[in-house]
Amino acid sequence: MASQIPLTSDGEQLFIVTLSDRQLAFRVRYNTRQGLWYLDLSDADTGESLVYGVAMAVGINILEQYHLGLGGLWVLNEVNPTEEAGPTNLGTDIQMYHLTEDEIDSV
Repeated sequence: MASQIPLTSDGEQLFIVTLSDRQLAFRVRYNTRQGLWYLDLSDADTGESLVYGVAMAVGINILEQYHLGLGGLWVLNEVNPTEEAGPTNLGTDIQMYHLTEDEIDSV
């Protein structure tokens, strides 16, 4: 079952979440010039950067191209599925979900 990643629209966010048995440090920030939220992901134990500056686009697996073995992260707009996240609706209308590799394979 997909697990929800806790997000808010309260500016830059730094937090640690366990995905697929790995402690990962999330950094989420809003770029006002581009009007998009971005994600940086690193290994919480080693500090190794895994992805940097990934646009949190709605409706796609934003980790798919990286082949990290972590499963996938989807950003979904639960009110208007085609509308991207704005500066104030992350964590309300816009949610992020993690699916394991096994969950992705079973869909």
